[in-house]
Amino acid sequence: MPVVIFTLPEGMADADGCRQLTQLACEAFARVMGAPSERIRAYVTQTGPHAAWTGGGLNNAAFYQFFVLNDRSSEIVAELHKTFCALLEDVIQADKSQIRGVCQRVHPDDWGIAGLAASSVRKAELSSRNCR
Repeated sequence: MPVVIFTLPEGMADADGCRQLTQLACEAFARVMGAPSERIRAYVTQTGPHAAWTGGGLNNAAFYQFFVLNDRSSEIVAELHKTFCALLEDVIQADKSQIRGVCQRVHPDDWGIAGLAASSVRKAELSSRNCR
């Protein structure tokens, strides 16, 4: 279920930087949340020079948003904020003071996995584990 989307000004990261950022973000999600890596998604979108603005007038600020199910602890969310900020700083040399991010907590009934609500997928997984 975990998903992270990085929104970057065009030119802030080349293809290799985007690839490295998404790969490391998936690895971080798996480590911090103990989630299977095949369930994690990471994306980079880039905005053109006239498609974004910051209070300072320059479009030099990286933004990330990530989605987790609403039962994840505040400690996990805080660790993910710290981790995604550090990745942007390390991988694409983003200015930490300009990075912003948000966590969206999602109820399992509202998240889809292969066309099914995550709540029903989770129930089926727990049931299969308990039958072993």
